[in-house]
Amino acid sequence: MALAVGEDIFSQQRKLERSHNEHILPMLSELFESAGLSKQDIQVIGFGAGPGSFTGVRIAASVAQGIAMASQSKVVAMKGSEVLVRSAIEDKTLAGYGHSGKSTNWLALIPSRADAYYVSLYQQNGAELSVVIADQLLLEPADWVEALAADITAQGEHTLKIIGAMPSWMPKALESYRVGTPIPDARVMLDQVRQQFIEGTAKDAEYALPIYVDGDSPWRKTS
Repeated sequence: MALAVGEDIFSQQRKLERSHNEHILPMLSELFESAGLSKQDIQVIGFGAGPGSFTGVRIAASVAQGIAMASQSKVVAMKGSEVLVRSAIEDKTLAGYGHSGKSTNWLALIPSRADAYYVSLYQQNGAELSVVIADQLLLEPADWVEALAADITAQGEHTLKIIGAMPSWMPKALESYRVGTPIPDARVMLDQVRQQFIEGTAKDAEYALPIYVDGDSPWRKTS
């Protein structure tokens, strides 16, 4: 998590295994204390809204919504895949770190359940990042994934970088383009959240909701 006060940035990062609900509020309190602020001083809150871990994104949305309501601040829901890609761009520990100035394609893979993955494609041009294929829940390669693999096979090289765990059904031609799995870094969200706040596109607290995609409804049949 990260907190921006003018040009000053305060952040905390911990790798937690299924215990986010126990640590998130104490970590937030420590963050605000280090910045000399209270939660009521917040103007806008950004959070990773998924798609991703069903429990994780609901915790993030609930905490963001609660603080936003208490502080009467705005919210910005960011896609988990975008946060992952932006974190990868800044992660010097990943294989293949560094950019030649050419356009780079980022394939983001986020596990859902069993062999189902959230898959998206982004294009990076310098500091600009745009969505080419929005998050899809896949159990097998979509046509565009197969086309990407065929293009790479034909060219022999590509500016593609793949982040996340590789599903068993991923085309073999793409396997060597995996550079690793970055740890999501909340600091990469700050500029985007601020920009939406300045542009007036940040939303009211009631819209701090998880992002779901086709085939991944939160509702389950009971019979």
